[in-house]
Formats: sequence, C-alpha cells, structure tokens
Amino acid sequence: MGYMLNFFKSAFTSASNIEIPALPKSSSLPKTPKSLPSYITSARQSKDSFLPVEDLHLANLDITDLRYAATTPGVLRKLAKASPDLSAAIFSALRLALSSTYLSIARNLDGTINEEGTALVQQMCRKFDLLNADTTGKAGAGAGGYNAYPSIRAAGESLGKELLMLGGCAMELLLNKARLPEAMQPISIEKIKFKYDKNRKIPYQVLGSEEIPLDIATFFYVSLDQDLLSAAADSPVQASIQPIVAQQTFMNDLRRVANRAVHPRVKVTIIEDMWRKTLSAETLSDPDKLAEAATTLIETVRSNIDSLNPEDALVFFNCLTVEYLTAGTTTVSDEWKALSGIINGKISSGAKSAPVILGLESVGSSNIASTQTMLFVKTVESGIILKLNEIFSRLLTLGIRLYGIDAVVEFKFNSVDLRPESELEAFKAMRQSRILELLSLGLMSDAEASLELTGTLPLPGAAKLSGTMFKTSKSDTGTDGEIKTPESNTSALNQGLSGDAPKGSKS
Repeated sequence: MGYMLNFFKSAFTSASNIEIPALPKSSSLPKTPKSLPSYITSARQSKDSFLPVEDLHLANLDITDLRYAATTPGVLRKLAKASPDLSAAIFSALRLALSSTYLSIARNLDGTINEEGTALVQQMCRKFDLLNADTTGKAGAGAGGYNAYPSIRAAGESLGKELLMLGGCAMELLLNKARLPEAMQPISIEKIKFKYDKNRKIPYQVLGSEEIPLDIATFFYVSLDQDLLSAAADSPVQASIQPIVAQQTFMNDLRRVANRAVHPRVKVTIIEDMWRKTLSAETLSDPDKLAEAATTLIETVRSNIDSLNPEDALVFFNCLTVEYLTAGTTTVSDEWKALSGIINGKISSGAKSAPVILGLESVGSSNIASTQTMLFVKTVESGIILKLNEIFSRLLTLGIRLYGIDAVVEFKFNSVDLRPESELEAFKAMRQSRILELLSLGLMSDAEASLELTGTLPLPGAAKLSGTMFKTSKSDTGTDGEIKTPESNTSALNQGLSGDAPKGSKS
C-alpha cells in the first residue's frame, strides 16, 4: 500500500514539474501584418498602379520554352498552368485532399478536452471563414470593405498547392490592434530565404532588393520531407520537369509529322509531253516564255486545288493527273486511332477529369486501377492533409493562447473517402455505435463524443452520459451476455443464405 502511495505521489510531482509553454513575448507579436502578400513585387508597391497578372498566352506558346525561366520554382509554376499532366496531378490531389468539412478541438496537455478552448477555436474558425478582417490597427477599418484574406479552405488550397509544387508552405497569423487573432495570410515560400543567427535559422521575405524579417511568433513554416543539408524545402515534383519537356518535344514533332506524312494530301502531276502540245511554237522556242507558262500553270493548279471544298467537283484535262499522297498505305485508320488516343489523353489531363467523364474510351484492369487509386489516396493523405493539419493546428494554438487559454489545438480536415454519402450511412451507424459504446463505458467524455459525432460541443443542459453504461442493454448482448458487434451488412460474405419464403403454416 505504501509503495502505491509513493508511486502516485511521485507521478503527481513529475506532472506538476512539466513546463507549460509560455505565451510569446509582446515584442514578437507585431501590431500590424509583418509579411506582405506574395503577389506584391516590391515592398513599396504604388497604390495607383494595378497589380500584375501573368498571362502565358498558351494558345500560341511552345511549352518547351518555359524551361528557360529564371528559377526551378518559376519553371514549376509555369508548367503547372501549361502542362496538362502536371496541372491534372495538382488539381486532382487538391480536390481529393480538401474535404468540405474540418474539425478543430482544443485539448489540455494531458490530452483531455478543453471545452472553453474548443468553443473559442471553433468561433475563431468561423470568423476566419465568414467575417471581414481588421488588421490595420484602426478601429472599424476592415468593416464593410473588401475582405482580401482567405477562408480556411481557400488558405488550404493555396498552401496545398505550395506543398505539391515547392515542398513547403508558410502562413502568418494576423492580429488586430488588441493583438488578438483576426485573419490568416498565406505566403509563398519561393520568396522566403533564411539566415543563420544565434544558433538558429531566421526567415526573411525577400521582395526585390528588400528583406522583411519574419522572426515573429505569428509566422509558421512547414516543409515536406525536409533535406537536412538544406535550409529550405525541396520540390517533390521537380523531377517531372525533364519528362514534361521531352513529352512536349515529342508532341511538337508528332504534330509536324502528322501534317506531313499521316494526313492525306492531294498530288497533281503535270504530264509534260501532253502540256507542251497545248503551247504555241513561239512559246516553245523561247526559254523565258516557256518557264513563265510553266510557272503560271503550276500556280493556277495549286490555287484551284487549295480552294476546293470537300463537296466540290474537280474537272481537269488529261494533261494533269490528280491523286492522294499517303504514307504508303491506302488507309489511315491505325494512325488516326493512335493520334486520337494521344490527343484524348491530353484533353483528359488538361480538363482535370477522367476519360469516362469526358465520354472517352477507358482501358485497363480494374484491379490495377483500384491499387493506383489507393496509393494516390495514401500519398495525398501523408503529403498534403497531414502537413495542412500541422500548420493550421500550430496557428490556431497560438490563437487561443493569446486569449489566455492554456491548451493546444488539434485541427484536421476530414479523411479521404471515395464512397458516396448514401453508401457511407451504414458505416456512419457503425462508427456512432462504437463511439456511444466508449461513452457508455466511460472511456470517452461527453464533449469528445459530441465533437466526434456532430463536430460541436454538447448542447447546454444535455445529460452527462459518460460511464453510465447506457449502451449495454439486453438488445446489445447475446444469450451468453457478450456484447454484440454491429454489422454494416454491406459484404456479400455476411448475407443470409436462407430464402425469403414464409416458414410455417399460414392458414
């Protein structure tokens, strides 16, 4: 008994000695936004000039010329707009990663729910999503005007694109004049540089020749697969630049070859002996007049042939022979099929859709397609969702601590699920049954169960159900008293083998 008392006493002493992270110093909390939007090219942007908008003029651009951009991030940004394959990869990953809903929970350092912090962080998220921000330091300056700051989902789209293209993302939590959270400002890491001072690296936002120090508590930076020999993040897709350039070079060559060798062209042969009989003796005896007559005939025939419509008839003398010039074959069905497949693939990629959605032919094994889809989902979850959850959790943790709440925030977008909502109802019922059972056994608090099921805290006056064993009833147990496990009844292995014919006499 004495041993147990000493154990609990030492455990309590150890827990009381845990250092609670202190609030940031007031000097590290800027009164106004420290960073500038990444589309600003200079720290002294003129208010009278319009902001530049890049237009690649893709209708007349050779994509291979984009490789001559000044930096690798610049090349990737341009190719993400111009390359059908790269743009489809980024677009599809973002659509899959960013679900329609998210959950934010404040927890004490021991892992229990902090209800006051949870209510505050959910209000903060709704403010970021729906209300205008005032970060100018002047009361009422943000009210009624244009809200230039993104919602949480919009910020997630921008940050997720940065993660995919450049391997990292950054964001600043903007404060109002009372130094309380007001809005979020995503920042491109392409303009973030680091210096090493006092045994740590310090970030700077570089705009032209000006350097804006971001050694502040409200600036957050996360990277994907950080290289320990580099201070900055590396792009996970930069290895695709060479294949994209090679593919576009092949497409340019294929387009020229198709026009020259695959598409049938009209060939006109002038039978010189027959043509000479139509000329006068004076023309035949004068080389200059003979050359002029030949040139005139060739230009006349070319003009007439080039101006023909498909339905027009072609009438000519027997001194001309007209035929189709082909690549040694009388049919081009194979060539057309190959070219159509390539072009349809590019259209499908550029339109950010699947071939079946566009009415195109889709081939391949269903097992291979399922495996590729699952691998893609895992890549999106570990490469985008977890990193977005990390940066939003850190930002919102600082937000509630500025209000004096000693807790941390767990923010998470909903996990990826490819099944339709109607099909998920059975699985939602199973999940609800499991959560209620944990609540009934006292393994989960009322607040946590409500957050898991509804995303909000319990309603005021709701009954406390944790540990009341309300879920263990006769209907939930078998004849031997064992708790039954709910089934979704969606598997063919669990279907009953007996027919639906009535049993027993009915009269």
